[in-house]
Amino acid sequence: MTMTVLVLMPWNRPTAAFPDLDALVRHVQAAHPGCTVTPGERKVRASGGPRTETFITVSGLKETVLGLGEFTGSRSLEYVTVPMVTR
Repeated sequence: MTMTVLVLMPWNRPTAAFPDLDALVRHVQAAHPGCTVTPGERKVRASGGPRTETFITVSGLKETVLGLGEFTGSRSLEYVTVPMVTR
């Protein structure tokens, strides 16, 4: 059996897989209480033709960066849809 999963790809590295967009949003909101998560997509030109990138924008982030202090702002994180084979 094959199902589709969403793989969170911050900095082009796979970090976690989720069964749907709602689960991905809940995960980010649990990790960063008080943040706002907005899904989006954009068309980009690529060598094989145009493609659509999917991402979430997380705003209201409050993070502490070692040596720099507290960071408050927003970040866009890409995710990809991939098939996953289950048994």
